[in-house]
Order: sequence, then C-alpha cells, then structure tokens
Amino acid sequence: MRRLVPTLVAVLALAFVSSVPAKSLFVVTGHGWGHGVGLSQWGSYGLARDNWTYQQIIAHYYRGTALDARSPGRQVGVFLAQRTSLTVGSTARFKVTDGSRTRRHGAANPVSVTRTSTGRIRVDGIGTFASPATISSSSPLWLGSSRYRGDLRISVVGSALRAVNRVGIDNYVRGVVTRESPAWWGDVGAQEAIEAQAVAARSYALYTLAHGGGKCSGYLCPDVRDQVYGGLSSETANGNEAVNATSGVVVEYNGAIAQTFFSSSSGGRTAASVDVWGGSVPYLQSENDPADLNSDNPNRKWRLKLTGSQMQSRLGLPRSPKDGTAARNSSDRVRSMTFSRPGWSAVVPGGDA
Repeated sequence: MRRLVPTLVAVLALAFVSSVPAKSLFVVTGHGWGHGVGLSQWGSYGLARDNWTYQQIIAHYYRGTALDARSPGRQVGVFLAQRTSLTVGSTARFKVTDGSRTRRHGAANPVSVTRTSTGRIRVDGIGTFASPATISSSSPLWLGSSRYRGDLRISVVGSALRAVNRVGIDNYVRGVVTRESPAWWGDVGAQEAIEAQAVAARSYALYTLAHGGGKCSGYLCPDVRDQVYGGLSSETANGNEAVNATSGVVVEYNGAIAQTFFSSSSGGRTAASVDVWGGSVPYLQSENDPADLNSDNPNRKWRLKLTGSQMQSRLGLPRSPKDGTAARNSSDRVRSMTFSRPGWSAVVPGGDA
C-alpha cells in the first residue's frame, strides 16, 4: 500500500582512496517491501505454497481474530474521477435518474456528460438532470475506457463533475483482489493466498467505510491511498474464483470488522502497528514470517548504494553526511538513522511515509 520500510537495514560509510578528498558510500541492505503491518502478500504466497488455507493465513497475520460473514451485495462507493466532462456508456441500453425523473438512452454508444451553467448535469442525447444523477444498466457501464459493475453516481462539485461507482462489496473486491496480488499465483498452487487477499480487501473496505469513509472525499480511493481498484476491466478468473470461495467473509476482532492492513513483503517478520504509525492494535502485532522469504519473492533481500550527496537529497538533510548508523525497533525495523560528519549530526526517524 505504501512505500518501502525496510525490515533489516545496515548503513555503512566506506571511504574511497583516491587523489581527491575521500567520499562516503552508504550501503543499505534490507528485506521486504512496504509498511509490513498485517498480511504480507508474498508471505501469504509462501504459506499457500506450503498448503495453508486462507483461514490459516488470516489467523497467522491477524492474531486473535475470527471470521464472519456480511452481505456480499452490501454497497460501497468508489471515487473514480472528478473533471469537467465525462464519457459514459454501456453495451446495452442504460438509464439516467435524478430521483424525480428517469430517462432512457436507447443505444449502446457512449455519450458525453457535462455541467450546465446552472449547475445541472447534461447527458448528451438524453437531457439535463439535477445533481446527483445515477446512471445504471443491466450490463456493465463504461467510464472512459474502463468498465464497471454497479451504478455510476454523477455529482456537480464546483465547476467539475464527480463520478462514483456504487457497487456491491463482493463485486468491488473482484476489481481489487488481483490488482493487489498477482493472478498467476492461482496457477502455481497459491490460490489460497488470493483468497486471503480477498478477505483482507473486503474487510479493509468495510472497516474504512464504517470509520469515516475512504480517503477520497469519504469514498474509497481506487489506488494505494486505499486499495487498487480497476472495476470489471481488471477482473481475472482466479480473482473471481477467490471472491466466490470467500463470498462475504470478513475478519472480526471482538465482534467488529478489523482494520486489515496488508503490504507486499514483510521481509521475514511483520511489523507491529505501534512501531510504524503509533497506537497498539491487538491483532496488528509483530510476527515471525519466514514464509515471506520464499525464493519467488523479488524483495526478500535487496541492496542499495548511495553517495553522501544522494543520501542528503533523498532524506532532505542540510548537509552531505560521511557516516551513518541505524537503530532498530521491536519489530526489527528502522527506528531512526543518525548521520554525521565532523562538527554536524542529524537524526532521521524511521517508520512509514
């Protein structure tokens, strides 16, 4: 979901011998990719290849939780676009309603949607409507070049139009699951990992909407700010199979839906939420995760070399450092880094950003 927070990091300053003043080279080594809290996608893959079920995978990453079910048709809203004009359509006839009247479009060709000078919504070839207006069809809808299940709700926001996809939770997860975890995992014996991802994605969405809404004006964002969502255009056979196998299943803690964070790779040990963002959550503790270090994981180990000036630029330091050390927290991640040169030093906190 977010950028790199290494699991294990060593920062070393090495001096080159040359005819000019020595320059420092910082060698950064680490394991994993992402904030490391909750489910590791590559760890799930490793566990699934070891014949773990999705239920066992969920229990491993979210300790003390239980599984329960919600209606698979429960609707969520996903923010898709906000601009001055939209192009919508369907492979079949569609209708537009604003609550007081409904008009039907008799052809399958796409139409342009714009805002009138009086703040109404104009749908070419159909008429104008009060805001918000809902576009629906018995077939998937198009917004630009992407297809979506459910409805499109169009609202006037200032001088622009906002498009929100209203869709049942399971159909939403269909558009997420193999954008977050690779579909090919299901072809190599790791379908249970995709099923675990489906449960985590469903739970994350419902928890988010129950606690103030998503990060895009109260709706779920279609990207890493919440979860990557591509609608029907991003569905796959393995992803849909995973959604069907886990239909409506969510992660609960003490009877409430859990906040099921996930990231690409834990580097062999997940991170406690308190070490990354602050605030201890009982089911988001640091756990040993050796399955994450499987040989197929491209980020199980990595190495990066940076000059002092490159380190200065990347971390926003006021001066180019010559030496550096890293201190670790209880999750074995970087708590802080101390950089120095004669007469100067600076401490850079670790954590997710």
